[in-house]
Amino acid sequence: MPSIIPFKGIHPNPQSAGKVAVYTENMSLEEARHERDMNSMSFIHLLVPNIAFGLEVDDSQGQAFKQIQTTFRDFLAKGVLIEDSEPAFYIIEIKHGNLTQSGFWALTSLDDYFDKRIKKPESIRPEREALILNYITHAQLDSNPVLLTYPDNPVIDEIIRQHKS
Repeated sequence: MPSIIPFKGIHPNPQSAGKVAVYTENMSLEEARHERDMNSMSFIHLLVPNIAFGLEVDDSQGQAFKQIQTTFRDFLAKGVLIEDSEPAFYIIEIKHGNLTQSGFWALTSLDDYFDKRIKKPESIRPEREALILNYITHAQLDSNPVLLTYPDNPVIDEIIRQHKS
């Protein structure tokens, strides 16, 4: 069984959450650039940086990703984003149409992945894998959590139910 550990969450300041949070599912790059240009607090700035000199997100020097890191630090300094003071497990709830799913948000070990305690559910295109690796390496953050599933567990279900109330 893979191990999970708590972490210090970073999330929008409640006063600015409406401007930071943005629904990105099926958003085109053009729409993302428009959102970025129109909203100085949008989370899009951590995905699609505004780079001078025509650099694109996949530039070989990682300048776009370094700009994301700079913007992330700026968001923290300005209070757009805040970091929790203590590590915690988080409950995440996702609604899509009539379906609502809840689960834990936690850190896992890469060793669990490499030791096959976390099963790889799908193949990732090599260019997508390289882009994600470049993003994490240069931006030094991961803004796209990975979903892990687990067999039905009434204890986990009860913990989630108690903490959602």
